[in-house]
Amino acid sequence: MNKKIHLITILGLSIILSGNFIFPKWLTFFLTISLSKALIVVGIVILMRVGLVSFGQGLYYCIGGFVAGICQKFFGINDFFLILLIGIFITILISGTLGILLCNYKEIFFAMF
Repeated sequence: MNKKIHLITILGLSIILSGNFIFPKWLTFFLTISLSKALIVVGIVILMRVGLVSFGQGLYYCIGGFVAGICQKFFGINDFFLILLIGIFITILISGTLGILLCNYKEIFFAMF
């Protein structure tokens, strides 16, 4: 059973990686957006299974988007990797601050924050 799962995983990954060269650009864009949203859903499902329901991933996702928009519009930064690094840095600062403030909350109170 375990080898079958590994075979399916390898086959799926090879299709996804080769899809960039095979699929049209609109489909590649659609699949990229779908897979990124699927990662968020998997994170929420894992948290729900262990009893820690959190909607905080959306906060960090939005912070990264806002930082990218602000960097481009107000500071004129167009380099993808520089925007990515700035977004990661700002997100780490905010998550560290919120982590210190919210570390004692559990169950439903954790979910609300």
